[in-house]
Amino acid sequence: MRASVVAVLALGALTVAGPGCGGDAGTYVVVHLEKGTAPAGIDRVELDLMLDGRMDTVIIERGGAELSFPLTDAIKINSGQGNLDVRARALMGTTELATGSTPVFFERGSTTPVTVTFGIHVQPSDGGVPDAAVINDGGPNDGPPIDRPPLGDGGALTPIERIRLGMVTPGSAVDLGDVVVVAGFQNSTTVRIWVQDEGGGPNHGIQLFCRLPCATLPAAEVARYSSPGVQARVTGTFTAFMPPGAPWPTLEVENPTLMQTGMGRMVVVTDVPADMVDLMRNGNPAVAPYMGSYVRVGALPAGSQFTPNLTPMQFATSCPGLDGGMMPGYFGIVFSTMSGNNLAVDTSFFHNAGYLMYCNNACVSSCVQKAQAADRFTRISGILEQQFGMGSFLQVVATRDSDFVR
Repeated sequence: MRASVVAVLALGALTVAGPGCGGDAGTYVVVHLEKGTAPAGIDRVELDLMLDGRMDTVIIERGGAELSFPLTDAIKINSGQGNLDVRARALMGTTELATGSTPVFFERGSTTPVTVTFGIHVQPSDGGVPDAAVINDGGPNDGPPIDRPPLGDGGALTPIERIRLGMVTPGSAVDLGDVVVVAGFQNSTTVRIWVQDEGGGPNHGIQLFCRLPCATLPAAEVARYSSPGVQARVTGTFTAFMPPGAPWPTLEVENPTLMQTGMGRMVVVTDVPADMVDLMRNGNPAVAPYMGSYVRVGALPAGSQFTPNLTPMQFATSCPGLDGGMMPGYFGIVFSTMSGNNLAVDTSFFHNAGYLMYCNNACVSSCVQKAQAADRFTRISGILEQQFGMGSFLQVVATRDSDFVR
């Protein structure tokens, strides 16, 4: 089971678990807490959650520090549906300062928000939730009471999955905990490092981004933290950068700080079909779980190969020529399959880091193993992101030569 700050309950008719614990991964109740009439000094909130006469408690605290409001916590539900009574107690130490409660009706496969305001107790008859029978759908009781890993400083983690599922407000300070580096590089203006939760998979990858000079990540440390398999504790600020004309934001952790906690960890690649990551599918909801993840794309139909287009308009740019003028260049390749899918592969990110020699960019002198029209590959891997500028499209960012399998 992955470490998570997502709350876990273990009740007969309702089980709630963190990522990877089984059950329906798509059912959440997102509790939004408002300060209301509560006084200052709240350093602990206890959420009592009741379903069909059964109750468990989720504790929200930050190592004794005063909590800031509003704040949000997410409860991932494995089984059961119906009327959930959410009761919150605000405490300073062991002293109760205020209470609040709100009922909410949730259904399987939904993400249901509920707001609890201290000083206000909402009843079902006051416009709360409709009457409904609680349904036990036979899901397993497969989690400990609370899946909230303790940290030495008493703080709470923000796993990448929680960011990817839209449960973290942009601008929030986040602590990803220990994550594994997939790849990273530094150019003349920015540092970009992609990381994944241990075990990888959909909704478990994200980009770390910092403009140079990066105060939180000294240049001398970038190479160390760009090596695949390095494990690091990551903190920073979550941002949802919305490029002009893009269908959705690019999710990033900006101004990251990294502290190495291990090395030699496995970088996990997730298999996806070529039609899932066709360049025209940018913005498709089915693609969202794979954004920021390290994916391996297989050609369709089985046995076919990827055929390169070395002059794709999607990656067209201009390069300084030897005569002082400008000449056309391309910073990526579009590979086609027999089934008509087109996979856009950016091959420009990792030249100066020495990771990628197979490339297609006349602007980069280190492109020593240039792509050839006769090249054929059966699998291509990389980090799934969106490209923007001359139009927005889906792309795979190649990270190393082994991303191309003949």
